[in-house]
Amino acid sequence: MHALIDTWRRRIQVTLALGVALLSVAVLVIGWGAGLEVLVRVKATYAAMVPTTAACFCLIAIAVIQAHMTAANRVWRVRIPLLLVVILVGLNMVIVTENGSGLDALLFGKLSPGDGMARGTGVGLLAVAYCVECLPHKRAAKSDMSGVVALMGLVMAFAIILGHSFDAVSGSMVPWFEQTSVLTASLFLALFTGLAIPDASVFALDPKPERNQNRF
Repeated sequence: MHALIDTWRRRIQVTLALGVALLSVAVLVIGWGAGLEVLVRVKATYAAMVPTTAACFCLIAIAVIQAHMTAANRVWRVRIPLLLVVILVGLNMVIVTENGSGLDALLFGKLSPGDGMARGTGVGLLAVAYCVECLPHKRAAKSDMSGVVALMGLVMAFAIILGHSFDAVSGSMVPWFEQTSVLTASLFLALFTGLAIPDASVFALDPKPERNQNRF
């Protein structure tokens, strides 16, 4: 039974990761490269998914796929794209340009005022990276901290979407997520949905449960 659960868990996570990768590449190549605005911000009043955010999602998707295809002794294949995500997020946090757009404005220089990686987006990407880094490792029974983080991420994604935090004219923006685009929130929703599916080993029963030593 556990093997069946793990098989479907892997399939769902890889399928969602492929979808995230395709959309991220489309945003980079067709949205920013070819200038198709609908893939960048959907509507004129919506926040844009900036190139570094799209690149981070693409790297995370690669890491998810690698986590399910890489042998246990080659986890560096998972960690390298995740390390690049951490670097990109860190640079966006520390680089501040005149219009506050961070690394993207420094590299591309054609962003609208206010466009950039939101602080909340950066935190969300780091949370996803943590969950993905946990995928290749077997966890002890009843221990699934990454699952808890993924559930928190799901709540975050729903809050952004339901609160229209990505809309500049919305009156219910979520703090730290004012620059988060609807595409970013949707990709968070997809990734955290897959990552929230628990490892079957978490529910495994201890073959030698601790017995109560107090006898009456």
